Amino acid sequence: LHSIERVSVFDLMIGTKKNIQTLEGRNLAITIPKGTQPGTVLSISEQGLPRRGGSRGNIYLTIQADIPKIHREEIIEQLKNIRDEIN
Repeated sequence: LHSIERVSVFDLMIGTKKNIQTLEGRNLAITIPKGTQPGTVLSISEQGLPRRGGSRGNIYLTIQADIPKIHREEIIEQLKNIRDEIN
């Protein structure tokens, strides 16, 4: 089973926890590690489609970056300072 999860670029940088819903409607907390890159595929064991014999397949969760639109110039300047600091 494949799914896409949109995650804030800030959460990708510092790491976060997200809740996803399983096929049965249960909430499942997953950890997105700091430094996760867009396009990363996380495998969540035994939470996918049922198989013969009673076991379950995996959920493959593709991470997409959700980049915010920032209009305040002071925030843009702060982000530029951070960028320059880490490069």
